[in-house]
Amino acid sequence: MGGLNATLLTSQTVNLDLHANIASNNLTARIGDANYSDVQWWLEWYADTGATASNATINVTYNDGTSGDLTAVAVGGTLRATRMIPLNGLIPAAASGKYIRDINTVILSASTATAGSFGFTATRYRGANFMPIANSRFTAEWTGLGLPEIANESCLFAIQIASTTTTGTVRATGKISHG
Repeated sequence: MGGLNATLLTSQTVNLDLHANIASNNLTARIGDANYSDVQWWLEWYADTGATASNATINVTYNDGTSGDLTAVAVGGTLRATRMIPLNGLIPAAASGKYIRDINTVILSASTATAGSFGFTATRYRGANFMPIANSRFTAEWTGLGLPEIANESCLFAIQIASTTTTGTVRATGKISHG
């Protein structure tokens, strides 16, 4: 869900309720555990925002139907397109043991001075490749990946988790087998 504006200081409606959409598009098979513990939520930038740092208050609905706010979401200045901030680790202690099933609204504490475009993405971890040595070439055979079956209508994408502020050029080739 995208198209949110980083200059607005009022509540922006998100409404990504996985529970309400559970019967559509094979979603039951794609979310994993029924308590939403397999779903990783992200605050994602689709276009660069301005240089002014802000904090986001994100209202969520948990797996038990209660709602609450994620308030420790620091939105740094000059966030570039494709930046993703993980949200699951920001569930407050009072909601410990709960999992996010819906993002309801978001409010920014300050305008970033450039509208940009941001939104929310829900993913489910399926497997990983780890680079043994930085900037080296390596091959990962499909048999070594340990990927489980991927449900129909899933959208696969790669996430690079960088240990520095810039990654340089990233190159990869992949093949998907079906059958």
